Amino acid sequence: MPPSVSTDPRILRFPRSDETGSFVLVYVSCTGPAPLDLSLTATEGESPYVSLVKQTRLKDLQAKNYQGSNDEWVKTVSLILGQCSAPPDAPDWATGLEASASISGSDEDNKEIVITIRKRVQTITVRIPRRQIICIHMIPLLTHI
Repeated sequence: MPPSVSTDPRILRFPRSDETGSFVLVYVSCTGPAPLDLSLTATEGESPYVSLVKQTRLKDLQAKNYQGSNDEWVKTVSLILGQCSAPPDAPDWATGLEASASISGSDEDNKEIVITIRKRVQTITVRIPRRQIICIHMIPLLTHI
């Protein structure tokens, strides 16, 4: 991981792939000693959603057929979640990475936000399963007791 790791809370904006012109806001904050121990709180403008990312469990977020190195994986997650920027000595590794969010589920209790990272090749953006890097599922925050 690059030495310039951010531990400051931040808000990220991901375009929605399921609704043109819409987006999801994600509040990211550090929750543990590792740089990628993070709490994610998100909204699409109607409901709150939560998720935890643990650095020791990053591999669980990979697509099963991911073929990149572990180092590339950690750098990619760090970049997308705002923990670092592309290193100046190797800026090209992040070229073409794009993240988007979608809402899945039919009713309020089963909805979730899924953040997906894709790799754009030349001018075409396609979801290529072996290059899908992460899906972070965020479940609705229970607002009723």
